[in-house]
Amino acid sequence: AIDARFRATAVGLTATVAVPALGLTGTTVTLDVDSRPGAATPLVLTATALTLTVAGQSLVADLLLQRGTAPDGTTTTVFALANVVLHLGAASGPGSVRVTDGSGFLVVSGNGLAGRIGGTITADFGASSFTGSLSIAVNSTAADVDTAVTFGGTSHSLTLPAGPYFRAEATGVSVTLAGQVITGDLAIEQATTGTGGTVLKVALTGARLSLGGSTPLVTLTGGTAVFLSSASGVAGRISGTVSLGVAGVALSGTLGVVVNTTGGDIDTTFRVGTGAPVSLTVPGTTTFAVTGTGVALTVAGQSLSADVVITRSAGDVSLALRNARLLLGGTPSAPLLSAAQTGTGAATVTLSSAGIVVDISVAVTLSVPGITVGGTDVKIHLDTTTAAPTLLVAGTGLSLGLLGQSISADITFERTTSSTGASLVRFGIAGGSINLGGSVVVVSGLTGLLVLGPTGLAGSLQASVTVAATGVADLTGSFRLLVNTTSAAVSQQLQAGTGTVSLSVPAGPYLRVEATGVSLTVAGQSISGNLAVEQVTGTTGQVVRLALTGVQLAIRDGSTTLATLTDGTALFVLKTAGTAGRISGTVALVGVPGVTLSGAIGLAVNNTGADVTETFTVNGVSTTLAVAAGTSLQLSGSAVTLAVGGVSLTADVAITKGTTDLTVTIGNGAIVLGDGLVNLTGITGLLSAATTGVSGTLTVTAGISAAG
Repeated sequence: AIDARFRATAVGLTATVAVPALGLTGTTVTLDVDSRPGAATPLVLTATALTLTVAGQSLVADLLLQRGTAPDGTTTTVFALANVVLHLGAASGPGSVRVTDGSGFLVVSGNGLAGRIGGTITADFGASSFTGSLSIAVNSTAADVDTAVTFGGTSHSLTLPAGPYFRAEATGVSVTLAGQVITGDLAIEQATTGTGGTVLKVALTGARLSLGGSTPLVTLTGGTAVFLSSASGVAGRISGTVSLGVAGVALSGTLGVVVNTTGGDIDTTFRVGTGAPVSLTVPGTTTFAVTGTGVALTVAGQSLSADVVITRSAGDVSLALRNARLLLGGTPSAPLLSAAQTGTGAATVTLSSAGIVVDISVAVTLSVPGITVGGTDVKIHLDTTTAAPTLLVAGTGLSLGLLGQSISADITFERTTSSTGASLVRFGIAGGSINLGGSVVVVSGLTGLLVLGPTGLAGSLQASVTVAATGVADLTGSFRLLVNTTSAAVSQQLQAGTGTVSLSVPAGPYLRVEATGVSLTVAGQSISGNLAVEQVTGTTGQVVRLALTGVQLAIRDGSTTLATLTDGTALFVLKTAGTAGRISGTVALVGVPGVTLSGAIGLAVNNTGADVTETFTVNGVSTTLAVAAGTSLQLSGSAVTLAVGGVSLTADVAITKGTTDLTVTIGNGAIVLGDGLVNLTGITGLLSAATTGVSGTLTVTAGISAAG
């Protein structure tokens, strides 16, 4: 509304004008009236150096008011402005926008006013810089403006988005903040902080920036930004689509750019005009960085999630990772292995177009019951500089707990895929070892693969074995450690790089050492066969069970073989104090002239110093081993036939090796002579067998059977 009070009634009159929309309340102006019918400008008002308030913003300008008709026939009031002087934010210096020698026009309607002002416009962001051509846009209404006005005989179009606002605008500008160049469309408004301070709100749309020179390593596109600029500096955030120009790495998630050149933390609210308060929090430790929370770095089809901070310094672009987490196997909601970054520090790497290499300290958690991993030297290893990028977990000196036992090893954990498409975890074992029975059996040099699935762990490892039990020595052969914590046989074809690896182990659960064609010395005698070693719980606690099949045994006096056992089976208990066990098989006396031996014979030994009675459960079948203390490498059997000098003796026989000979103990013996005419029964006694022959005394009960 315009209220003009005339002081004359002719052209060139003066008047007192009140224009609330411009903050004028009784200002003297010059007034020209054209009362001719059809006059285009029946009323023109002029004034110089007026202080105006436009949309809450003060400015100084020369004013010319023209009242006329718009193209649509509506009556319009147009204010032309010249010699405009105004500022947004601070009066001068950093955090200010200044307009001098400005000119433009405002269109006033019943809803408010809208218009543009051009001129010499400078924006001062302190150490930051700005390149572009600014204009002032004003719209105090809540509606879009799209109109044309004729002023001074010239038609002017005015197109503005809905308001309200009073801001400096520019398109296709470049803004340099903290040494980084950001391009986009710019809008600057004066804002008031929660503490009453005056600052500039700097907004960018279509923002774009890049880090890393002519071949950018990090690029942000389609961004929107909000900054506050004050005398202290510039602080704010940019959101947009961030991509990496690093070989083998893809980046996804919500990322943005944080800028703070103030040197202190920013935690404030601000508002523009009567708008709603807006919060802004920016840490003072970050001058310029690309940041994101829970961002996914995808390498070789696997995703590492982390909070990322990307910065540039002295031409180098660095990536810092915090709260990193890698999930392997299973499903994203139920992974088999979780590796979570430890400590409060960040893992930092310099980005390169050739790729990145970084190690992140983590703790490993397995979701499969009964399987644990312990140790502190565990890292996520990411390497995209090779032809086959890798993302895995690796640790040294770790302990792998399973079935109540612990394997010490360097372990690499990688995702693998079965032939059915199931996502599993491959354990690469190197330099591993395990002690069985309190170090009675030491399994070392473990290398190979184990595979973790939802039901357990299974695999086969190459190994070396040493035995520390008294009386056992010279163990040689080709050994492997078999593991299966599940109750089912495991047969898998596993992906390994561009090829596959086969895994096949029988049903479990077990952890045992197996070997074929092994040889060992027990109580000074050499035994060979196929070996299985397993730590189990016996009646007296943890013991080591050593089982052999295809056993061959030679009992020697020096280099001379006195007796042999073939096609045997064996079961031994190994303790630190000694060895107890029993072997059964086919026994023959050799090297003893005139003597033969046949029958089911077993060998027993116990040098532990105590009776041994152990009951084991092996594959669901209970087996009891009972050997008396002091049993010194004794062969024994029932209903054994001993032929000496053409006479056959059937008896219970026990053969014990002495220093230079064999002692044969006879019990329940019987000899039949003359086709049954003479029966000798109840034979007992001792015989001594050596390379020179057999000697000894037997006690018999004689009986004669004759016809009639």
